Amino acid sequence: LEQFQQKDGSVRVPKALQPYMDGLKVIKK
Repeated sequence: LEQFQQKDGSVRVPKALQPYMDGLKVIKK
């Protein structure tokens, strides 16, 4: 998922994966 990583270190969830992530759009570490 590195290619979706944002400057603040969070990871943007691709739309295709959001249904599997309970609709989460961003994962914060």
